[in-house]
Amino acid sequence: MADGYLKGLGNNLVVSAAWVFTVGGAVASLAVGKEYTWIAGLFLAAGIIALITHGWQTHQQHQKERAELREKLQAEVQRREEAERRLAEVPAEALARIATLVTEGTVNELVKLLTQRADLAGRLRNFTAAQTKPLAVRAFQRIQGVLFVVVRGIELALPHLRPGDPFVLLRKNEVGVEITAARLSVHQPIEAGKDVVIFRVEAAMSDDIAHLTGLAGERSVEGIKGYIVAPGFDLATVPTLDFAQVALAIPHLAANLSQPRGG
Repeated sequence: MADGYLKGLGNNLVVSAAWVFTVGGAVASLAVGKEYTWIAGLFLAAGIIALITHGWQTHQQHQKERAELREKLQAEVQRREEAERRLAEVPAEALARIATLVTEGTVNELVKLLTQRADLAGRLRNFTAAQTKPLAVRAFQRIQGVLFVVVRGIELALPHLRPGDPFVLLRKNEVGVEITAARLSVHQPIEAGKDVVIFRVEAAMSDDIAHLTGLAGERSVEGIKGYIVAPGFDLATVPTLDFAQVALAIPHLAANLSQPRGG
């Protein structure tokens, strides 16, 4: 800013001095004949004229910049007002419909989740009732970098399981405390007449999984004791209900709430 001001002042000084010395100097020399006295006066006059001229030009430049800034602000205000006007033109009915769809979608997702959870709780309760002893681990196997747990159960219990059902891999430490080693899920449908179920390791919960994965390699590792598999949530806290009927009732209850009789 200061460099620009000084540069402009210098330019005006040169122009003013040239004009004053050329015209004023010639007149003063011819009229008075005292060139040295007039030289000082001419310097002073040139400086004053340069300051006035440069000040006026600076003022004009500032006025121009203010005008440009004012135009930009006005354009921005107009754009904002136009956007608000377009938004206001959206029919109120459309906004209400969007809100209704969002609400209905949320309710539908909740109904689906509750129905699936009720079905899962019912099947796992039936599974644990038939599986009278802990699920013993038969082998660990790594396939394409994924660790699988092969478990032997009671043939009558396994048909209650479905792919994706959550389980956990547990290990008892030296003092008998059960440690959760990993979260599991049923990997594939249970074959009829079989007493074997394969679980996929979904998430490691301790260093056991890294150790077991290293042992497994690309082959099955058997004979490792101390591990059992259990349902992924505590069924003792689940009330005694017929969850098959609960799963069927949830969608009907939701429909009755959203569409009351006579409404």
